[in-house]
Amino acid sequence: MKTILVCNQKGGVGKSLVADEIAFSFERSGIPVSFYDLDTQGGTLHKTHEADGAQVAVVDTPGPCRRGWRTG
Repeated sequence: MKTILVCNQKGGVGKSLVADEIAFSFERSGIPVSFYDLDTQGGTLHKTHEADGAQVAVVDTPGPCRRGWRTG
């Protein structure tokens, strides 16, 4: 499974919007996608869920990624 991580040091730059749009794009193409919303502000339309047979995981982060941080 491929993982797309959306992160930026600054808040309010559209990370949640971008994560939502990436997930919507895969869904429109018929590609199963898992979505992980780690941002406690709850600005995404998607809720955290693991899709059966997901080929892609989209991760919305609350801020900067620290060196060595990994998913999965």
